[in-house]
Amino acid sequence: MDLSLGEDQQTLRAAFADFFDKEATVERVRAAEPLGFDQDLWDKLAGTGAVAMGLPEEAGGGGASHLDLALAADRTARRPRRGPGGWRAGPRPPPAVARAAPLHAGGVPVIVELFSSEGCSSCPPADTWLASLDRTQPIQGVSILALEEHVDYWDGLGWRDPFGQPQFGERQGEYARTLPDRRTYTPEIVVDGHSTVQSGDPEQAARDLRASASQPRARVGLSRQGDHLSVDVLDLPGNEDVEVWLAITESGLSTDVPQGENAGRHLAHAPIVRVLRKLAVARVSPIHVETVFQVDPAWASRSLRFVAFVQQRRSRRILGANAL
Repeated sequence: MDLSLGEDQQTLRAAFADFFDKEATVERVRAAEPLGFDQDLWDKLAGTGAVAMGLPEEAGGGGASHLDLALAADRTARRPRRGPGGWRAGPRPPPAVARAAPLHAGGVPVIVELFSSEGCSSCPPADTWLASLDRTQPIQGVSILALEEHVDYWDGLGWRDPFGQPQFGERQGEYARTLPDRRTYTPEIVVDGHSTVQSGDPEQAARDLRASASQPRARVGLSRQGDHLSVDVLDLPGNEDVEVWLAITESGLSTDVPQGENAGRHLAHAPIVRVLRKLAVARVSPIHVETVFQVDPAWASRSLRFVAFVQQRRSRRILGANAL
């Protein structure tokens, strides 16, 4: 039996060894920024497709074999490295997402909003953290619906965020009037419209997600036919005016930023909100709303997710959500 490596395996092992020899030097790792890791190094590794090589090809990965993964792990383990800390995304940065990540089957949908900006140097770790939540869905019984909303109020700092929209700053301002923390800042993470995650604390995030999922929830139904969407809301708790919202997100987006606070960095994002539209205002269920939407041809259709949620008008608490 011939147990020697084939030509492809030898090439793969050499490529990983060459990457880490050139990029992950001892000096570079020791000089890692205060965040605790070298963002540019992880971005370069993600850009090679290495972190998605174990995923099947039909899911946008490399379809690598167990032997290929073992060779990659062996070369990686021989080099000094630091992984993301603080806004923890696990031991690896998230791979580029080729399509919207699957949700927990039967999990309670909970909305996690991140107000971010490519013009903000503090935001990339939070983007990484939210992308990891979206990809891994780590909370049993909870389906995390990630909405990365890019504000435009940092556009004057040298880089105009291509995903920034004025309405997201306005929405953040509404939260500032109702949440205990009245500040407007980035990155800010809001769970189901009623709690903020401070300092990227994953334990607090898990507690808030579970707490939201345990509250009385409206049932939100969402169906699509072509460019038509229908939203149905049942069992609405409380007796307050509510708003029915539709968000369209796109996964797998990234930017090479040439200017501003993030100059020279490759920024990869969680699902970015392309469209956020208020569909209706009501007080009692059942609620039925139909709408027609348009998708920009430049958007990757298989990376899109349609998220419907119902939110109290005064308190801003989100009472229920669904996605497809």
